[in-house]
Amino acid sequence: MDYPKSAEFIIIGGGIIGVSTAYHLSKAVKDVIVLEANELVSQASGRNGGMVVQLDSRDINIDVMKTKLGFARKAIEELKNYQRELDVDFEFEQNGSLDFIFDKKEMEHLKRFVDIQHSASDDEIELLGKNETIERMPIINKEVLGARFRASDGHLNPLYLCYGIIDKAKKFGARFYEFSKVKEIIVESGNIKGVKLTDGKFIRSKWVINCTNAWAESLTPEIKIVPIREIAMVTEVMPKLKVHSYEAYIGGLMGSKEEQHCWGTTQHENGNLCIGGPGLVPNHYYKKITYEEVTNTVNCMKAMFPLLDEVKIIRCWCGAFAFTPDYNPFVGEIFDKKGLFVIAGLNNGFGLGPALSKLGCEVILDGEASLDISSMNPIRFVGINVKLPKAYTYAGIQEYIAENSAKWQT
Repeated sequence: MDYPKSAEFIIIGGGIIGVSTAYHLSKAVKDVIVLEANELVSQASGRNGGMVVQLDSRDINIDVMKTKLGFARKAIEELKNYQRELDVDFEFEQNGSLDFIFDKKEMEHLKRFVDIQHSASDDEIELLGKNETIERMPIINKEVLGARFRASDGHLNPLYLCYGIIDKAKKFGARFYEFSKVKEIIVESGNIKGVKLTDGKFIRSKWVINCTNAWAESLTPEIKIVPIREIAMVTEVMPKLKVHSYEAYIGGLMGSKEEQHCWGTTQHENGNLCIGGPGLVPNHYYKKITYEEVTNTVNCMKAMFPLLDEVKIIRCWCGAFAFTPDYNPFVGEIFDKKGLFVIAGLNNGFGLGPALSKLGCEVILDGEASLDISSMNPIRFVGINVKLPKAYTYAGIQEYIAENSAKWQT
């Protein structure tokens, strides 16, 4: 590979965070390169359903909720800017999202979550009853008790968006290198000097931005990443359905002792549905999908949508995304390594990535972000012993973090 000897900015990672960062930096500075270990947009950013959900999961920390909601709203603004600025239609549509409820205990929990969200000035969120939920998504299992609904959530085509950003960034002068894995970020006397690749080549730079999300901790051990591997699959083409992006915890509905986290997106323009379920392999970086995982995700779909019982699955895959031990992403410079910047730990890349990459670039270029990002300090877990279980699912790790987060507070 014919790499440059130096660059003003080196970005590691070619997903939505990395390409958005390249886009904003290259608008101001021409000498920007992106190094991706695999193909561009081939990991989490290309292995999801394109959900744009502003507050997912069941986080009840009011401060975190307020902070993430502000950034999520900023991300919606940036997506609308991309609609105007890019040369591609990436099918961004705001038709709402649903968080389904299937048992009475969970209904009480979600009522409390919605009350907390309202107290955090999140007035848009609604708690729907059974009939309202079925009216919004008629294919849902009629055992549903209700849902949390946000009208401004939606979906997009992740590949169209990311490659639209890449094409525009190239026009601004950014250069992208695939199959270019960074082995080490080189630091001398507290200053960034560049990166060394696995083939031994060295590229000099005073700025390195780690945008590798689920893989970020391997290059920046100061941060703590919680990787999550989940399953996705696509159905055959179907007639137009009345559907929304959604998530649900359906262990009880499936008669399972363990909770099952499921999700899905609005029907794509070509008629396919993208649905997802929990990964069952302990290694969250494992790239193959098992037969057990396929059948489990299919059973999740059948449990939630009995009317789709005979629908064929035409493709399935897995992917790793990430979050942090307090659900707040990392955005900022590593304090003792001048020029090393991190944007990682996003559990919803398209719901947060467009905002956090823009804010990170504001700090890099102007010294200050237009929104307060102090809560996302990347070194906040330095010196804190955060232990994760050896095996966990998305639902299980959320329970574990809720039980242990108090001891990790800085």
